[in-house]
Amino acid sequence: MNRRIIIIDDQEEILRDYLEILVPFSYGESELKKLESELFEKQASSPNLTQPSYEVFLASDGKKGYELVKSMREKGEPIAVAFIDMRMPNWDGLETAKKIREIDKEIEIVIVTAYSDQERAIIVERVGEPSKLLYLKKPFDVEEIRQLALALTEKWNLAQKDKKQKELLKELLVRISQVKHLGLKNLQELLEVVLAQMMNLLEAESGFLCQVIKGKIEFRVGCGRFQKPESIEAKELLPLHQEIILRGKDFKSSVRINSFKLIPFYVVEYEKLVLVVENPREELLDEELLQIFVENVSSAIDAGYLYERLYQSHRELEEANRELKAYKDGLERKITERTQELYRLNELHRNIIDNAGLAIFTFDSSGKIKSANQSSKQIFGYELKELLGKNLQELFVPEIECLDKLKDLENEDFPWEQEALMRKKTEKVFPVHLSISKIKLNGEGDLFIVLVSDLTERKQLEQELLQSQKLESIGI
Repeated sequence: MNRRIIIIDDQEEILRDYLEILVPFSYGESELKKLESELFEKQASSPNLTQPSYEVFLASDGKKGYELVKSMREKGEPIAVAFIDMRMPNWDGLETAKKIREIDKEIEIVIVTAYSDQERAIIVERVGEPSKLLYLKKPFDVEEIRQLALALTEKWNLAQKDKKQKELLKELLVRISQVKHLGLKNLQELLEVVLAQMMNLLEAESGFLCQVIKGKIEFRVGCGRFQKPESIEAKELLPLHQEIILRGKDFKSSVRINSFKLIPFYVVEYEKLVLVVENPREELLDEELLQIFVENVSSAIDAGYLYERLYQSHRELEEANRELKAYKDGLERKITERTQELYRLNELHRNIIDNAGLAIFTFDSSGKIKSANQSSKQIFGYELKELLGKNLQELFVPEIECLDKLKDLENEDFPWEQEALMRKKTEKVFPVHLSISKIKLNGEGDLFIVLVSDLTERKQLEQELLQSQKLESIGI
């Protein structure tokens, strides 16, 4: 666990304060506390027993701090956290942080200042890696420094752990993916690769792969002190044998027994395989990553066995794909033709409606006009956009409540017909014949269709006929 911290500040008393906070009782402070307890009859404060043991480095200016960070990184012992004071001679805190970040992208940096020398946005822009940069104002609390040190070192170590796991997993999956190039006779070679990679993931030296056959543990491959088959017959391993046999086919998740970790996974050739690892560093590999490993091993080896079968059926698949493509092309052609036919019919219906010689409206139960045909424009004199949204009752003279009557009608009463007087945009009143039908819409209420026939000419002819009949009756 990396607990290395560097403090960069040009004031010696500040450096001593940091050291006292992070490494209690340094510089002989324990003796002073003891003397204080004796002189003033009060108990000296004790160190925080739960505080981690930090390795603290001190630097009195930015350049020295930079050289120290660089030197430690080159030795393979990188510093996890840097507390950098903003105001220092020569290199200020911002310049120091910038140069440290150039050589170490992973270090957690805390800029410490009592002044607002620079805006945070500028600091972030110049230093970079905002997720690894904090800004702390003086005066700071002792516990605040301790919490920052603890949180940031933990964060650094978790990031390194995650990075290492990803690198190892990537290498593992690359090797496992090569199974498709192995023949069945090379399965043993694959198992050796799997074992070696697992040892690497858990930083363990010894382990083996085994299988239960007829109630007995059979050796498959091993490493470290378990390289030979007879090595797994040691007395200390008998509890492992019993545990593996007892679990049998129900052995589906890893388990820890004393210093060993047992990891089951499935391979076609050997059915249930169990990986036994001695003294693993389990913190390097969580259960989720372990499950990914097991699943990929199993699927990769299964893929190897299926490879030949898939290759043999490759031609059949190609033929099926050709037939599917031909069917798809034919279906697309039929869909295109049908779409064009529907479009043509739609245009035909639209032309029939627009040229029907009748005003045709659709309206909702409130009387609001939803659509109108071209003949409506010719009969009423309104532009279509003027009619849309208009209440149909406004066109009647007087504004009869015919729509209210519609609500009381049953479905079998439709179509409902009536003669009425309506008004053009010019305010001219003319007689009409109405024929109203109702359409039931799912979840959207009722929609009505009204056909409006202009009776002006018909009424005029009737009037003329009536007048002619009267004249004839009196002999004129």
